[in-house]
Amino acid sequence: DLAVGTTTLTLGSGGLILGGTERWVSGTGGTINSGLASGKLYIHANAASFINGFQIQPKIVDGSASTAVIKDGSGQCEMGNGASTFSGGFYLNAGSVYLGASSTGSGGAPSQGPLGTGTVTLNGGTLYPYGKNVGTTTSAGYTLANNINIPAGASATINNGGLNAVLSGNISGVVPTFLGTGITALQGANTYSGNTLITVGTLGIGNAAGVNNNLSTGAVIVTNGSTLRVGYAVTSNLNRSYTPNNITLAGTLYAEDAWQYLTGDINVTSNSILGSTYNNAGGEQDKGLFICGVRS
Repeated sequence: DLAVGTTTLTLGSGGLILGGTERWVSGTGGTINSGLASGKLYIHANAASFINGFQIQPKIVDGSASTAVIKDGSGQCEMGNGASTFSGGFYLNAGSVYLGASSTGSGGAPSQGPLGTGTVTLNGGTLYPYGKNVGTTTSAGYTLANNINIPAGASATINNGGLNAVLSGNISGVVPTFLGTGITALQGANTYSGNTLITVGTLGIGNAAGVNNNLSTGAVIVTNGSTLRVGYAVTSNLNRSYTPNNITLAGTLYAEDAWQYLTGDINVTSNSILGSTYNNAGGEQDKGLFICGVRS
């Protein structure tokens, strides 16, 4: 392990190589920055499981230049400090990255967070919006406020790990693969290309008033055993939210809260569930689900 404590570690070589198992860069009160003129900071993690993986506890900040953090290697690494402010973006090229905290700030404009304040670029691998707490091997799901870009030709996965996570920034590029049996809430004005496929777990959308582009502009396919929740974590139960996507439903779709309008075409297959049926232990929710498009 590398103990930073409360000091500042400047990486003159521009990176860290994490090998073996259970390797931590410790010191939640410490700081890491890049000593390269380019500001790039590389993290190479070799193969490791979640339990026996790598964690970086100090915050990462800009040095003399705007710092971009690049994660390489087939292993996993947890970015554990929610106070990181590096602004040059986070690049996941391979393997996986976990989060150790939520972002601070509004969607698309975080003031600090585990992946800094710039755009998160997923060139490959898997983003897990949860992580490993100090001394334990589980954590809650977190909110990631960074914008996310998935370049053309890339194959990237976002896995909630059975927990509840929020992506409040905007997702652009190509559509990611959503996995995990928990809930992934999409709150950004997303512009990714392609159809949104829900094969497991739940996607939550429609938290704000007006037309939502949480599912971008393509079709949405909700497969058997998966769920789409509109009106999830609303900003007000008086909202009127409009979801314009065409939807093919073989799983479950329901309005959770506020006034939810489905304005695209809805193709409902056998054994699917569609309605305003969710209620939180009798609390005031599910004001209404309105189907405005063609139904088949």
